[in-house]
Amino acid sequence: MTTSTLSQLRHQISTLSEPDRAELVHELISSLDNGAANSDVEQAWADEVTRRVNSVKSGEAKLISREQFQATMKARLNQL
Repeated sequence: MTTSTLSQLRHQISTLSEPDRAELVHELISSLDNGAANSDVEQAWADEVTRRVNSVKSGEAKLISREQFQATMKARLNQL
């Protein structure tokens, strides 16, 4: 693809609505992911999600507010 064509394409994309750009990004990223799915990895993620949901439902997990999370992350960043 030439620089001129790429420039034109960028301009056309910039005129799209945010939802349309998001859909395009999703399609482009999906087109790059042409590798075969690893069922072991997918199962491990499914198991982890189930474990976390059960932890929340049982009360084992301690949930915090968004404000608490942001304050914690800011404090950690300030320590760097």
